Amino acid sequence: ILPRHTPMLALLGVGSLRLQTREGVRAFAVQEGFAEIAPDRVTVAARRVEDGAQIEPEAAAAQVRALREKAAGAGGAAGPAQAELAYARARARAARDARSPSGGAIG
Repeated sequence: ILPRHTPMLALLGVGSLRLQTREGVRAFAVQEGFAEIAPDRVTVAARRVEDGAQIEPEAAAAQVRALREKAAGAGGAAGPAQAELAYARARARAARDARSPSGGAIG
């Protein structure tokens, strides 16, 4: 967010969130919440948030594979299994982004 950005409120779903700080880029897995953008700060409140630097990439990838199999066994029906899979993917992405020299930056 640039300095003096117009205030706004955004709903968050499930995904990875990258935060540019003076020290570099940090990555987080986020599940359902909101972000409040003020002229001088950003506040994120979510049901679940995990720092990508604290997530073991191999374990996160294994969890995605296991949950894909579980979801396939459920016939791909929407519900708790799909929600678990979406968050597992967000965790795997945050773990990757936290270890990337560019922080997973696009471009």
